[in-house]
Amino acid sequence: MSDILQISEGVSLAFHSLAILADKYNQVIPTCNIAIELQVSENHLAKIHQRLTRAGLIRSIRGPQGGVQLARCPNSISLLNIYEVIEGKFNCHSCIRNHNNCTRFSCIFNGIIKQANMQIQQYLQNTTLQDICSTTNKSC
Repeated sequence: MSDILQISEGVSLAFHSLAILADKYNQVIPTCNIAIELQVSENHLAKIHQRLTRAGLIRSIRGPQGGVQLARCPNSISLLNIYEVIEGKFNCHSCIRNHNNCTRFSCIFNGIIKQANMQIQQYLQNTTLQDICSTTNKSC
């Protein structure tokens, strides 16, 4: 096992794409430009953008000057909002095997899995796009 924390590529792309949009708040950025910056497939990123659009986090603008832009102020979008659009409800499992009824008398990990998951959930809930933005957007 190389990493304990596993974040899907979809969530990672959503986080990074929205961070770019937060840095350029109120600007329309073509998906292809974001894909180039992130060095990912434009088609894959477009599918992520579709989910974010349906959830109301970004808006899609068609046409030659089209692209995507944030639909809400960066300080109103938490990382947990983004995560749950892509992955569904965040669950704080207490077992590394995602079982509620362990056959062992006591947990091998002594509850640290649940604690770690709760800390990650709290971080995602309390951190907004504004917090990770490289610019200060005073326009919200």
